[in-house]
Amino acid sequence: MPLEIERRFLLPKAPAHNHPDRLDHTAWLRQGYLVVSPEGALRIREEEGACTLTAKGQGELAHEECELPIESADMSALLFRLAVGTPVEKIRHSYIGATYEYVIDVFEAHLKGLVMMEIEFPSEEAAHAYVLPAWASGAVEVTGNIAYTNAYLSQKGLPQRIKPDA
Repeated sequence: MPLEIERRFLLPKAPAHNHPDRLDHTAWLRQGYLVVSPEGALRIREEEGACTLTAKGQGELAHEECELPIESADMSALLFRLAVGTPVEKIRHSYIGATYEYVIDVFEAHLKGLVMMEIEFPSEEAAHAYVLPAWASGAVEVTGNIAYTNAYLSQKGLPQRIKPDA
C-alpha cells in the first residue's frame, strides 16, 4: 500500500506573488470526511470538478494512503451530504522548489486566515533532514498535531493558534 511521508507547517501568511519558487498549479479544493477514527480517516475531495475517495491510515510523519477516483457526480454529491462536520474549503498553491514541491493551502469559509504548508518526502530520513527555506520564516511545525489535520479542522474548526518560537 502506498506510503505518504510528509511534514506540515503553519505559515504566518499566504505566499506572496514574488515567491522564489515556480508556481506550478493553483486549485480550489473542498474536502469532506466520512469516517474519522484513531485508525485513520476516509475523505472525499473535490478538485477542479473531479472527485476522489481517499483512505488514510494512522501515523504522524508517515501513513498509508490510497485514493480512488469517483466517476459518478451523484455518488460524489451523496458522499458530501454524508460527511461529518463542515467541509474544508481551500485554495491550494503548488510551488516547485529546487528539491521539493511545496503545497500551500490557504483556507476559506469557517477556516479563513489559516495557511498551511505540506512537503512530501521520498523517505523518513529525508523528512527528518529537511530544513525550512528562508522564505518560510515564521513557520511553525504542526506535523503530528492532530488539531491541524484537515479531518480535525472539519469537525472542530480553528484551533488556538500556535505562536512561533521567540
